[in-house]
Amino acid sequence: MAGAAVDTADFYFRGGPSGCLLIHGFSGTPYEMRPLGESLRAHGWTVRGVRLPGHATHGSELFHARWRDWYAAALAGLEDLARECDEVAAVGLSMGSLLALRLAAERADSVARIAVMAPALVLSDDRPARLAPLLRLAAPLVPPRWAVRPKLGSDIADEQARGVHPRFPLPLRGIAELVALQRAVRPLLPRIRQPALLLHGRLDSTCPLVNLEILERELGSARIEKRIFERSAHILPVDAERDEVAAELLRFLTS
Repeated sequence: MAGAAVDTADFYFRGGPSGCLLIHGFSGTPYEMRPLGESLRAHGWTVRGVRLPGHATHGSELFHARWRDWYAAALAGLEDLARECDEVAAVGLSMGSLLALRLAAERADSVARIAVMAPALVLSDDRPARLAPLLRLAAPLVPPRWAVRPKLGSDIADEQARGVHPRFPLPLRGIAELVALQRAVRPLLPRIRQPALLLHGRLDSTCPLVNLEILERELGSARIEKRIFERSAHILPVDAERDEVAAELLRFLTS
């Protein structure tokens, strides 16, 4: 596990009447969303960065987590903010984008805006989608040393940021749950009407840029903005253009 010294806990920054829910990605941690949270806090926002069930653990907990558990955690974070804030924006990274999209579709009364970074509606590697049914069935029968595999690297262009980024093991069953979440969210896109910001790194090797094309085509939002960051890879909030990412998010949320 790399980068274990960094803070992977969830966080809550109490600020003004505008709230922002930050949702990390699959096998990620709140650490990757913390820079955005700190930037928003500095501008007076109330911020909740959730830790999804099974994440920031050594693999067995994530093996037993299901996508509905992840969604329930995101929903609880949204409800926490909704009790204190006049309006709330949902912001997700990678798989967290899928959870933010589902919140926007199912809790339109509580989500005023949505921002998705490196959305994971489809993956660059199509094997998880093809093998998901087999993974779901076979995972409980596979020896632990094979059912939970080490994560070999982080999709970050900036060398220093990549060196400190925490990496936790990847369970096969969790990958199948990610695919199930993709399939549960895609049909909901036309129901989403909130203003939407789409952010992606040009160097992303995890989620292809076609994700932005899908969202531009299928979202029901009247206002859709997008930006591609030329020097960044997948984990945008901590990568080479992290300051620009935070500034773009803040501009969208306040415009």
